[in-house]
Amino acid sequence: MDRQLSASTESLLTSRSRSLFDNLDRDCSGYIEPADLADYCGAELSKEEFAKLFKELDKDGDGRISLEDFREGFRFISRTVHRHDQERRRSSVASSLSARRLPTSTAGSRDDNLNRLDESVEEGNGSRGAAGEVKEATGSADTPQQQLAQALNDCLQSLSTQDCVLDLYQQLSEQQQRQPHLLESFETVLADLIQTIQSLRSEQTKMEESMKLERQRHRRALREMEAELEQQLAAAEEAAHTRARESAERDFRAVLEAKDAELASLAQQLAEHRVKLTAADSLGSEIAALKRELTEARAETQLAQSELNESETRLAVAMSEISSLKQSLQEREFSVARERETVQEQLRQGARIAQQLQAMHAANRALRDRNEELLQVAKASTSSSFDANEADHGEESDCDDANEHDDVIVDDRRNRQKRLQIFKAPSTAPRTGSSRLSGNRQGLKVGGGHPERMFKVVLAGDSSVGKSCLIMRLCDNKFVERTTATLGVDFKTTVLNVDGELLAVQLWDTAGQERFRSIAKSYFRRADGVLLLYDCSHERSFLSVRDWLSQVREAADVPIMICGNKIDLRAEAELKQQQSQDSQQNQRFVGYTEARKLAQEHDALFAETSAKSGENVAESVAELARQMRANEDLQVSQAHSQLSWQQQSVQLKEGSHGSSRPACCET
Repeated sequence: MDRQLSASTESLLTSRSRSLFDNLDRDCSGYIEPADLADYCGAELSKEEFAKLFKELDKDGDGRISLEDFREGFRFISRTVHRHDQERRRSSVASSLSARRLPTSTAGSRDDNLNRLDESVEEGNGSRGAAGEVKEATGSADTPQQQLAQALNDCLQSLSTQDCVLDLYQQLSEQQQRQPHLLESFETVLADLIQTIQSLRSEQTKMEESMKLERQRHRRALREMEAELEQQLAAAEEAAHTRARESAERDFRAVLEAKDAELASLAQQLAEHRVKLTAADSLGSEIAALKRELTEARAETQLAQSELNESETRLAVAMSEISSLKQSLQEREFSVARERETVQEQLRQGARIAQQLQAMHAANRALRDRNEELLQVAKASTSSSFDANEADHGEESDCDDANEHDDVIVDDRRNRQKRLQIFKAPSTAPRTGSSRLSGNRQGLKVGGGHPERMFKVVLAGDSSVGKSCLIMRLCDNKFVERTTATLGVDFKTTVLNVDGELLAVQLWDTAGQERFRSIAKSYFRRADGVLLLYDCSHERSFLSVRDWLSQVREAADVPIMICGNKIDLRAEAELKQQQSQDSQQNQRFVGYTEARKLAQEHDALFAETSAKSGENVAESVAELARQMRANEDLQVSQAHSQLSWQQQSVQLKEGSHGSSRPACCET
């Protein structure tokens, strides 16, 4: 019954707190702000009271009240008010009950009840008995009415159904004029109940004290047993030596053999005495003495056997402890050996990395020396052409222009050859740290032979559009559901077979956050192509594509592919849109036609991919690689045609002036 009442009370409190929370949460945000609570309370509470109330309701201290905080605070306040109301009703009923009993205590039953109540009060208070005697001696003792009220108050507090008792007493008080005997019967039952509760309390106190003493004795016994066990373990460890064991066994065996011999002799003597007993009855006393000696010998033998068993038990315990210690020592040695192997492996890796660094430094020095030699040769050829013929200034300027353009082509081809040499190196480039690049760089991955060309592709787009996942799918052929955000720039390299030609593609992953935009712009200038990604299921990332296009166009004129990623999520978004009534307000995906139109407007390539399933990932990068290869071929052909035209013009000028060709154009 009490559980049903508590369940109904909790349900009522929950419904009331929910309705009150909805009234206070005007903007339906799920939280109650201080202004909303202040408007609801009005001027009924002061600032201190309002602050105290808000602090009591805001359990997590975040400056606003959630539904759980409000429900918990409302439940605490309701229980506090209910408890204060119970105390007030209990005190009033006890006072009225004691006041009613004193004037009508002339009857015998009322006097007996009052005496029983006084006795229960004296037994229940216990330690307050001496104080009561002092009060009686000094004339300041409590009145019977106060004692009865205190006893009733204690009794009602002990009852789990005190509300029902208070309600019943109130109903009986209201019907006292019509049925006065009911109130007297109730008071009699209540007096018996008080006396029973007080006696149970005293018995409970005595039992608690006895249990406390028993616990103390038990703890002392446990401590003594622990001390004795420790002593026994120490003795067993000392007795674990092999020589002690052998000597103990020899001693016990000798004792047993002596006892057996003694028993044999005693048995022989007993047999002799029995023979003599049959001959003469006067020897009965001697036979009885021999029997007693035999019994004592048997007792001594049993004692020696028990001591031997105890020694063997201690020895077995010591041996088991020694074996456990050996096992722990072996495990520790194994862990130390494993750690030593780990450290040696790390040292070997460090040595390999140092060798790779030395090889890279040597390659860089060789490339630097080669570049310096080429620059010296170019300077020497230019200075010789000026010394040969100063009059042909116009011709030499044309030759210088041609050489400058040729140097640009040579430098660009040299840089690409340098990157290909590094890519074709037998050792993998070590991981290096940088202030711009993240520490998760991985080595170059070569597959299917050596590539003929290398292109640098920068991936751009807002954060969380799937740039890192697309690179991981293309290079490692795997997909990770949750990846950390890229900080700065990261890159991986892969080899693609495009139309029968192996092309190395460096994929540079840039961070999509606003604070890393300046770093991405610097990488656009050195890129051969840009792969601009957006999320098909997130329209906001598609709206940022125009800003990214403008930034790329400002930095460099390179091929751009607009790539719509996460097409696997677009089906779910379309299904949600079909289920919604207002399709314009709930649009959260980007269609193929709209994105294709944007790519055509900005003269860019377009593709839709899914890094999760791998759909159209390699094809889109291969299409961009074709465009970059075509641009490179076009630039090389234009440079060669311009160079040949300049050489022809120089030859015509030399033929018209009848002079020799400058030294810079001989090659």
